[in-house]
Amino acid sequence: MSPTLTDSSRFSLLVLGAGISGISAAASFLRATSQLLPRPTVAVLEASHRIGGRLKTSTPEELPCPPGPFDLGGAWVTGFSNNALVHMVKEVGAKFKGASDRSTNDAQGSELPDGVDESTETAAEEISDAFAYPSFQPIPQADFARASDRAAKLLMRVRAEFGAPGRSLAQAVELLDEKLQEEAGLRDRDSGDGEVLGIDWLTLARMKAATEPNDGLPFEEVSSLEFEEIGNSPTGSEYATVEGGLASVVKRYAALESVPVQFGAHVEEVMYGAVDGCSVRTKDGTVWTADHVICTFPHTVLLSRLVTFHPPLPTAFTSALSVLGRGTLSKLILLFPHRFWTPGAGGIDLVLETTHTRPPRDFPASFLVAEALGLTEPYPDDHVGERLHALVGFCWGDVARAVERDPEEAARRSVEALRKCYGEDKVPTPTHVLSTSWISSPLSLGSYAAAPVSTLSETLLPNLRAILPSTGTVGTLRFAGEWTAGPEDGIGYAHGGAREGKRVGEEVARYFAAPEANNT
Repeated sequence: MSPTLTDSSRFSLLVLGAGISGISAAASFLRATSQLLPRPTVAVLEASHRIGGRLKTSTPEELPCPPGPFDLGGAWVTGFSNNALVHMVKEVGAKFKGASDRSTNDAQGSELPDGVDESTETAAEEISDAFAYPSFQPIPQADFARASDRAAKLLMRVRAEFGAPGRSLAQAVELLDEKLQEEAGLRDRDSGDGEVLGIDWLTLARMKAATEPNDGLPFEEVSSLEFEEIGNSPTGSEYATVEGGLASVVKRYAALESVPVQFGAHVEEVMYGAVDGCSVRTKDGTVWTADHVICTFPHTVLLSRLVTFHPPLPTAFTSALSVLGRGTLSKLILLFPHRFWTPGAGGIDLVLETTHTRPPRDFPASFLVAEALGLTEPYPDDHVGERLHALVGFCWGDVARAVERDPEEAARRSVEALRKCYGEDKVPTPTHVLSTSWISSPLSLGSYAAAPVSTLSETLLPNLRAILPSTGTVGTLRFAGEWTAGPEDGIGYAHGGAREGKRVGEEVARYFAAPEANNT
């Protein structure tokens, strides 16, 4: 149980938002000030009625358990090196369900974190049922694997040779394509022996599939320098899921650290910079006061101006904020009474037949096989009755918006496409359908931030991480979130949000530990 909060209290620190950044900020502040007397106080104000923010796990009412619960937001712990989220998982004693690379060390320099389930199949990542779109003809797995391998190598070359500020990934790939053909001394796509000289349609599709889901943006809006590849995070190339879902980790961590959270506190106005501290007004008219405020709202919410700041946020801050990419990744989860895909397959992909083919507009072109990649919970050995099998569709941009608007129609169109791939009589009607709503929710207005095309995100960090006002010792406002993380710190990742919350929470704690030093 969280400590009781009253609006008559004045706090040392108010944290706005109980997502992973907010909980990390409050917990690190409490830890860093635990030996001080009188002990500084903290309150976390959360508009919803749950902890986790954009980490959300399905409930039994939404999808049956097992095969759920399903992570509707972030699903993987990506990389075990210097990863603040790994620290959270270990602190609460949660169990990792599997890892894609067991040779990598964790943040403490030992073997992979305790509890990694060695039975998780990792070969599934390399196997996929692939079909050309819109003909729905099967693509040989050997061709698909070859294109995936070539795509990974070409993306490394794109970053090294053609990545530049102001240049999108699509533009950089075009330059690489021209270079490849120039190197071969031909403009033709294929030589006489069938060797691909430029970037063929299947390789291009795999390059997009390796980057667009991570950024939640189409190729044209992804930075050529700071794009994120699946399985290639700054914290390492391995990844794992967590038993019970990532949201449960944040909730348990908040309880472990006795972080007090006030639910239903919908912030509308933040006043900062006064000599007597900060004040925050919530939708019900309550005014909360504190010496300092840490705001962990998504950057999309701040840009929407649904929250008013007094004085107005500096132009340098809002300009930096507006440059960040706005990821729009959504998920469509379909449960089926039996499998119809290839045993061991990790996904189902519809691959555009030419570089000019338009992708599906209202249903995902890519599905992950949930049980093959550790996204589901196993049925107990003594389970009697139906066992459901899950596909998780990933989509972004206009497709994500369409799926959120009408998930039932998106499910119908998905099944229609799958039946064209596997056969009308092979694909059953889903027993359950659930989609995310990150884009339409006023508490998120998107999925996560992405590195900007126009400039290096690291050049924006001094403005995004500014203390407002810069000369203040009381009444300061700070921001923390995955969007204040640099390219090496996990921008767009849950571990980036956890790390940033910890950094800013400890920053505020230093004021209380040595107030005299902060007044100089």
